[in-house]
Amino acid sequence: MIEKITLTKLGEYNGDWAFVYIEPNNAYSDCGGRITVNISDDYIGSYFFSNCGTETFEQFIARLDPSYLINKLFQTAQNIDVESGNELFECIIKNDMLWMIKLARNNTISKDELRELYEELKEHEFRDIGELSCMIDSDAYETMSKIFCDDWYYDGGFKKPNHIYERQKNVIQAVISHFKNEVQS
Repeated sequence: MIEKITLTKLGEYNGDWAFVYIEPNNAYSDCGGRITVNISDDYIGSYFFSNCGTETFEQFIARLDPSYLINKLFQTAQNIDVESGNELFECIIKNDMLWMIKLARNNTISKDELRELYEELKEHEFRDIGELSCMIDSDAYETMSKIFCDDWYYDGGFKKPNHIYERQKNVIQAVISHFKNEVQS
């Protein structure tokens, strides 16, 4: 039997809603089931848990960490690559990476090279850091490599919060809270 739960006034501005469908299924173990979540018709995810280790499927959902459930339902990353030169600069400052620039400045990079790098990066927009590495000229690429190492474009930590993840997290926390309240009563 499928149970439908409607949650309203969710999210940062209380503008989101969610339909949650719970379908307990004990075919593979004493506790299991499928949960499907539809967030304001923008994000729909479904996942089947075959073995939950609790008495009821609802108890299992009540115990989950929001990030775990988001990963199962939507596979949404918590952080995504920066998408512009300005976001890259903000990321360097926010993630306390200025020391890398200062160290390179003291050892291998001139003030002029840093200025040229800034001028090259500030206007770029891109999908991810890998695309940026293909867009910039060879001098800028070399300067980035001197500062952040040769594989800076692969996983240099140039990330920003994913707003989609944050929106999903607000709703999923409400879903989990609903089940915590249901299990406690």
